[in-house]
Amino acid sequence: MAPDDSQDFNITIVDSAPVITSAPPTNATEGTSYAFNYTATGSMPMSYRVTAGALPDGMTLSADGLISGTPTTAGTFAGTVTVSNGILPDATQDFRI
Repeated sequence: MAPDDSQDFNITIVDSAPVITSAPPTNATEGTSYAFNYTATGSMPMSYRVTAGALPDGMTLSADGLISGTPTTAGTFAGTVTVSNGILPDATQDFRI
């Protein structure tokens, strides 16, 4: 049997800025429980927040990207969600619920 062969190698792992991969949230119904989960690629950890406008009353966006709650007021609510992970540029997506 021949001796084992070996080779040295290097792997470089780079950080990457966030990119939102989910479609914008769907419409909600007043008085009905709602959940929508944003998804994004990029280096972890990521933090999601509403940076313009507002979600419907009764709904919140968690730092991990989940919009949830029960809307208490009918109407159209618009704004922008921003995803950050410390690597610029941050990712943004407009929403209209």
